[in-house]
Amino acid sequence: MNQEKKQFAEAGMLIRKPVEQVFEAFINPEITIKFWFSKSTGRLDEENV
Repeated sequence: MNQEKKQFAEAGMLIRKPVEQVFEAFINPEITIKFWFSKSTGRLDEENV
C-alpha cells in the first residue's frame, strides 16, 4: 500500500494601505523595483502587455 503525502505551503500578508496605492505599487516600476524586482522595462498596464 503506497500512501502519498500531499505537501503544500500557504503564505499571507496584511497590507494596511488603500487598494489604489497597493495596485499602483504593483504596476509602477519606480515603486516595484524597491521591493519586488531589480529592474523594469515599464509600467505594467494594458498598453504594455
